[in-house]
Amino acid sequence: MSVKMVNQRINKYSLVRLITHSSRGSALLAVLAVAGILGILGFAFLSKVSSEQRHAGRWRRATQAFYLAEAAISKGVNLLQEEAITEFPYTETDVSFGSGEYSLTIEREQSGQEDGTSGDHDDHDSDHGDDDHDSDHGDDDHDSDHGDDDHGCDHGDDDHDSDHGDDDHGCDHGDDDHDSDHGDDDHGCDHGDDDHGCDHGDDDHDSDHGDDDHDSDHGDDDHDSDHGDDDHDSDHGDDDSDSDSSGAYAVDLYTITGEGEVGGVKRSVQVRLREDTFLRFARFVQSSNLSYARNAVLSGDVWTGVDLRLTGYPVTFMRDVSARGRIQNRSNGIFHGSVTENATPIDLQTAVNLNYYKNLAQGNVADQGVGIYSSTHSTINLDSFDFSGSTPKYNGSSLGSDFNGVVYVSGDAYVEGTLHGGSITIIASDDVVITGHIRTGCTGNSYTQTNPPTVFNSAQGQTQTATVDIDDLITTNTPVVRIRTSGRKWNKIKGELLANGQVISTTYLIRESGSPDEQMATFSNFTVNPSGYSYSVKLYYQSSGTGSNPTWIRVYDGNPVNLGLVAKDTIYIDSQTPRQLVVDAALLARDGNWRALGSSSSHPSGFDGSWVLTINGPIITRVGGSAGPWSSYGVRRYNHDEDIVDYSPPYFPVPLGGWQRIYWKEILPKDIS
Repeated sequence: MSVKMVNQRINKYSLVRLITHSSRGSALLAVLAVAGILGILGFAFLSKVSSEQRHAGRWRRATQAFYLAEAAISKGVNLLQEEAITEFPYTETDVSFGSGEYSLTIEREQSGQEDGTSGDHDDHDSDHGDDDHDSDHGDDDHDSDHGDDDHGCDHGDDDHDSDHGDDDHGCDHGDDDHDSDHGDDDHGCDHGDDDHGCDHGDDDHDSDHGDDDHDSDHGDDDHDSDHGDDDHDSDHGDDDSDSDSSGAYAVDLYTITGEGEVGGVKRSVQVRLREDTFLRFARFVQSSNLSYARNAVLSGDVWTGVDLRLTGYPVTFMRDVSARGRIQNRSNGIFHGSVTENATPIDLQTAVNLNYYKNLAQGNVADQGVGIYSSTHSTINLDSFDFSGSTPKYNGSSLGSDFNGVVYVSGDAYVEGTLHGGSITIIASDDVVITGHIRTGCTGNSYTQTNPPTVFNSAQGQTQTATVDIDDLITTNTPVVRIRTSGRKWNKIKGELLANGQVISTTYLIRESGSPDEQMATFSNFTVNPSGYSYSVKLYYQSSGTGSNPTWIRVYDGNPVNLGLVAKDTIYIDSQTPRQLVVDAALLARDGNWRALGSSSSHPSGFDGSWVLTINGPIITRVGGSAGPWSSYGVRRYNHDEDIVDYSPPYFPVPLGGWQRIYWKEILPKDIS
């Protein structure tokens, strides 16, 4: 057979010919096409399922890794609570747990450091702190500075009464706010603007303007005013448990980082904590109701062990509010923080262990240094502390390089003066008695100031104004800005710190007898941006008579100095203190309250007889308190000191086991989209 015939037969029976020239061929073609499409779809489906399974598995492992990271954080918190860590940073790496591993890191740092050095004065002024404009240097240098934390470095007064137009805008003008008990030591009502109501804008200084439920006792709390009486606890500080409160000149901060890994997938979580502290409370009352009247402004947290009563509108709370009971007339409140009823109890008594403080002062706590111990009633003059050298001194005697800042008095502690250069905590096994102005300063001494000074000279009762540029003095984001004046006594100054012409802080000052350096007023609660804003101070100067009155604006370095006053029983304001009184301190009365003694005739009247009580700092008591004669005759300013939380007085009590979370965040790894 020829080749030609073979090719013809092949062509006759070929697949193409079969498909194209018969119905059976067409069906086969359709089947093959469908099979191909199904194959492609099946492959795509299997690929997608496999991809989704891989993706789901990845996220399942990521979720498990996240839970492992959170578990590591919980372990870190438990270790801190149990004080099981002796060295920092603390790390645990690749610890097997379940189907994965976790790692843990705990780092400790302080929110701020005490700068105990004393820099030289940057003398831009020939007068430079000299008292040459004051012929009364040795006089009783009590400053009536209206509400200003006179010597604090950015002392956070947060007083919210910055610009009401005159000098008498204290917290809680119209409310006789403090007598908690009315004869019952355990159920004090703390009537009317207890302690921290900044009744801004209520210029009527009578203590009972329209609030007839306010304290009729005018300061006669049922706590005996006889300081040495045997009704005060005779234990003199020997408690039977050790609270082991931590603390130093700055608060310890802890950063806990937890990392979880499962099947190669990692998740990381970080939390920043500090030990919870009573210092965050503008007002803390463990065992009584707490009441505030209209226009009160509370800048710190508020906590009451019974009910919170809001007797007028508005009452403004800038931070968190908690009541073990309920909040009465809640619609009268403006709340910028959280609001909690039926709150978890906080036990003030167990948090303040006097025996522990006694051991701290005597140097009997390992690795915690030594303080000052007095076995009997003592007077503590804050002016006698000197932190300027390599070791601190008191009354000229060295306290040693390991001075821990604790002063313990078995009995009553009588306290007044100005504390500068370092923070301390004074603990009394009976009462703390405030006998005069208490002011605090900064850790640093160097400053710059305006030169020449602004000189005011006007007739009595007249007010002059001047605006002073301070751009050249502002070199950091956290300056300490103060007003200093000398010359004629009883001149009044209101100062406004301006940023691009807008008021960002306000302070007040009254010139009294004594050194001008002991009477400076401090601006507080502000931050600056030197590169973006222009800064100045506007001064309103009301004269008490003719004469030259030079005034400077000073900018200091250093960190805030803070004072803690802790009493087992009661914190008293003595009956002989000036009517215009400043107390820069955190007040804590473990078993009692705080109260002002005396009457209209016992307190020195000063120049014009006005009554202004200013307490810059937290007030923490078992029951409420009383402003005594200030409730009847004057203005009460209660300003929470914001910086005292970060720059705590050494070893100031903390609620046991409590922590404050500063932030929580997840650190996403690169391999998780």
